[in-house]
Amino acid sequence: MIPSPTLFVSNNITRPDTGGGRLAQRNLYLLQHTIGEHNVIIYRLDEKASPSIFRKYKIIRKIQTLLSSLCGFSNGLSPSRLIEILRLIKEKKTKILFLDSTSFGLITLLVRLIFRSVTIVSFAHNVEYDYVRQRAIFDGAVYRLLAVPTFLSEASAAKMSHTLLCLHGADATRFAQLYRTQKPETLPVSLSGHLKYKSKPTTDDYFLFVGSDFFANVEGIKWFCREVMPRSSFKLKIVGNGLDKYSEELSADNVTVHGFAADLAEFYRDAIAVICPVFLGSGMKVKTVEAISYAKFVIGTPHSFVGIETEPSWCRVCYSPTEFNSAMEERASYVRRAGSRYCESAAIFFDNNFSTAALVQKFDTIITRLG
Repeated sequence: MIPSPTLFVSNNITRPDTGGGRLAQRNLYLLQHTIGEHNVIIYRLDEKASPSIFRKYKIIRKIQTLLSSLCGFSNGLSPSRLIEILRLIKEKKTKILFLDSTSFGLITLLVRLIFRSVTIVSFAHNVEYDYVRQRAIFDGAVYRLLAVPTFLSEASAAKMSHTLLCLHGADATRFAQLYRTQKPETLPVSLSGHLKYKSKPTTDDYFLFVGSDFFANVEGIKWFCREVMPRSSFKLKIVGNGLDKYSEELSADNVTVHGFAADLAEFYRDAIAVICPVFLGSGMKVKTVEAISYAKFVIGTPHSFVGIETEPSWCRVCYSPTEFNSAMEERASYVRRAGSRYCESAAIFFDNNFSTAALVQKFDTIITRLG
């Protein structure tokens, strides 16, 4: 396609320690690869706004955020930033607007009204409306209030975008049913490439959980430590930014919480397998894909594998604490016999399905159709 001035808007691009951040960086890479880095303008909504006189008052800040969200300004978007985005589109003669979220419905609405020649692409990290409703179960009234404005904003993104991209078929079907649109295209989670390593001899027989302080991760690992680990003869290491604040609740004789780790490679390399006890959240689980990118066998709930075609050679799907314990015993026994914790089947499956290199052609095709 002829290189077109493109504006990339994201509220996650500077957060590489989160699944959303890694996907945002992947989307930016694909866009720059297809259109050319010099043709892509980046607008970061996750950069801090100008200091507010209310910044030091936490409760006022929360009320301010709630009121903004009720008016359609969420995930870093504000009236001043909206005006700045519209100004950039005009000044840079933008042809393609890539919105790295479906929570920016106000942007899609105004751009369609003002700039008829701009093509809008929205990327759905999940179904935001379903996410907010699930959060309401745990975080109460605030998220219940946000359900309607979230629905309206996402409906605008779904209907006003020329192309809507989802992570997997289930989310695409949900979007089509919920917002009465054509079924969106899919662009699954991908990472740069699998880590090649050789397992070192170790007697540290542990399983690994990796995740950030996100409500679905927290609820899942709490369940696992409560229902599975008391009956397990193995150790569990929990690693993730912000999870150390749950250390008192999660820690046990066979459970250790490490919190943030700058380098996960050693944790992954020596683990017998990775456990993914996730029951909530939509979208595709980045941590499941990350685990197989490290060539690890994965033991998880059905929700952990949404959008992923499971194969017994690299994973086990569990429906109960008993099945988790059985799967852990079986995998540990296999690892002892094989003498290696490197799961080649996982590495091959990742390279074929979830490496960013494997998705370049598909993304090129999607963007080329817009031109």
